[in-house]
Amino acid sequence: MIVDQRGVARPQGAACDSGSFEFVPGQNSDLRLVKSVSVTAAGPAEPLVYTLTIFNDGPDLAANVTVTDTLPVGLTGVTAVAPNWSCQTPAGLVVCVYSADLPVGAAPDVRVEATTPTSSGILTNTAVVAAPNFDVDLSQNQDDAVTRVTSPAADLQIMKTAVPTAVLQGEPLTYTLVVTNAGPDAASSITLTDTLPDGVSYLGYTAVGWNCQDAVAITCTRAALAAGESSTVTLHTLAPGFTGTITNTAVIASAVPDPQVGNNTASMATAVLPASGAQADLAVTQAITPTTIHSGEVVTVTLTVTNAGPDPAESLSLQNNLPVNAALLAIHSGAWQCVDQSPTVLCTLPVLETAVSSTVQLVLQVGLSGRELVNETAVSAATADLNNSNNRSVLTVPIILPPRAYLPMMVKSGE
Repeated sequence: MIVDQRGVARPQGAACDSGSFEFVPGQNSDLRLVKSVSVTAAGPAEPLVYTLTIFNDGPDLAANVTVTDTLPVGLTGVTAVAPNWSCQTPAGLVVCVYSADLPVGAAPDVRVEATTPTSSGILTNTAVVAAPNFDVDLSQNQDDAVTRVTSPAADLQIMKTAVPTAVLQGEPLTYTLVVTNAGPDAASSITLTDTLPDGVSYLGYTAVGWNCQDAVAITCTRAALAAGESSTVTLHTLAPGFTGTITNTAVIASAVPDPQVGNNTASMATAVLPASGAQADLAVTQAITPTTIHSGEVVTVTLTVTNAGPDPAESLSLQNNLPVNAALLAIHSGAWQCVDQSPTVLCTLPVLETAVSSTVQLVLQVGLSGRELVNETAVSAATADLNNSNNRSVLTVPIILPPRAYLPMMVKSGE
């Protein structure tokens, strides 16, 4: 079939050229479609309106004008509002036929209303207008509208601290919760749930912008938290009447999807000590000589245990896990009684007075493998410890390896 440059079938004759066309009087029009969209950026499940304006630029009437609007995948609730048009909405399409011949000028707008998908993506809507008449310029018969659908996201994070870290039975215990929104969007309808340990008595809270209620757990709500903003909730409690370790856990959530839920939970362990009886505060530190070590070298690790009181510590135990890439040569135990149970060294001490330090020295030979020396030690006692956070120490020291030896390349003559 022979067509002209517009793609329209062209009857052939002696005086006709397949690359041109002739106007047929009364059957020539120039349709034009302009499309717009109510928003170019939207969230999930939000209203969206497409407006299609059809023009007939003449010179003649256009009969049986049809608009076909191909809808983006995922749109829901599609309706078409169009005076003087007869519209149908088959799957994925809006098809409207003008009810009369379209004179030169603009037809009433076709308004397509829909709801955006629940997922993110790019929505491209394409509409085409056509009629049986010759169309002078087909390049104006199609138009697109693009909308980006972006799901809001708010990365809420929570951190929890307890004061003191070791508390006497029945004494005040304060939990501080810091909630941060790392964005990128604001969080709304925020809920902070803190499950207090058994035996802990809730006294009240201090916070700005939060409303907290005491039920099975402490539940605090907040209307919103902007991206980059932090807010603090302080819970005032009393420690239980029994001794041991209690753990408090809090969880943060909001109505806005969270891209990283792994940081929405925080826990804090607290030691509950007897209300009466001796109490101490043991701490252990490490030092190494020399401070710069080489593979194969002999080094000395000094473990120092200190009691900050207020009472003497009794029945002390010091457990040291030796580096995997070092050999134990000797133990200088001082007042301690130490046993080599490699890869562990166990030391005991009957008593350590208040404001007194005691040391154990381990002589090691660094191995030829590995790039660092790691020594771990921990101290404990039968006496209640007011602060367990300083009872463990990990020493990590880089190992300087010997330089590599390079042999000169020998090249035989003639190669």
